[in-house]
Amino acid sequence: MIMVEFDFYYDTLNRLVGTGTRDTIIGEEEQPVHSVNFAHSTYNLKMKYNKVGGIIEKTQHHERDMIVVPENTYQNNYAYIGGTHKLDKVDDGSTGNTESFEYDFDGNAVSHIDINGTRKMFWDEQDRMSLSVSYL
Repeated sequence: MIMVEFDFYYDTLNRLVGTGTRDTIIGEEEQPVHSVNFAHSTYNLKMKYNKVGGIIEKTQHHERDMIVVPENTYQNNYAYIGGTHKLDKVDDGSTGNTESFEYDFDGNAVSHIDINGTRKMFWDEQDRMSLSVSYL
């Protein structure tokens, strides 16, 4: 059995503010494993929050064999619609990609736009999602 140790860091409000892996893989006898059979993989995560607890920044860096894994490395900045907890947009500072959201009067997400296209969501009178359609 191989065990990878993770460190978790919390602020005074018990919100996750960071995580990371240790540089050493621990084996069955609680001893470091030195083997070429395992891809050495590390990651670090840092999060920042606004005054009402919404995430405003989430940065993750992932490396495998000292090569950055771009699918899992990002620097997301979150913006909210004024006076609400509704997410307006997410900007990835690493890629320049942006995601945006729209809501109905009940607060249900009705549109999500990203580099893959647009997803429209439809809700019934009891605020249950009845249909989700993606457009390229």
